[in-house]
Amino acid sequence: MRKVFENLMDVTFERDKTISSMFSGEKEEIKFVSNVDPKEKGVEFWMGEVEQMMYDSIRNVLKISVEEYVKTPRKDWVLEHCGQCVLNGSQVHWTKEVEDAIQAGTLAKYLDKLEDQLQDCVQLVRKKLTKL
Repeated sequence: MRKVFENLMDVTFERDKTISSMFSGEKEEIKFVSNVDPKEKGVEFWMGEVEQMMYDSIRNVLKISVEEYVKTPRKDWVLEHCGQCVLNGSQVHWTKEVEDAIQAGTLAKYLDKLEDQLQDCVQLVRKKLTKL
């Protein structure tokens, strides 16, 4: 049984006292790439490991979200990934798609695609969604 410290709301401690995930300010959980074991270490060492694992885990979920963007319908992709990844992943693909449209001379066609994506998002927000 894992325990999330309500007053800490930043990390999850497992029963074996390892740290397995972190939470954003909006309470989105990001699983660590691997658990951090603070046992028999000074706080300055295991906190450094937690910080590094936070960076590694964010990189990992962002990489996964960027890769899945092209495999998943966007309206589903938006709901499957945490907010930070949706914002950053969308920017990565938008930049590439705009560059491609400029080079191909198809900006008007790309505008139609963006309008469709916007309408998909409008439909999503009209449904019952979680606060996140």
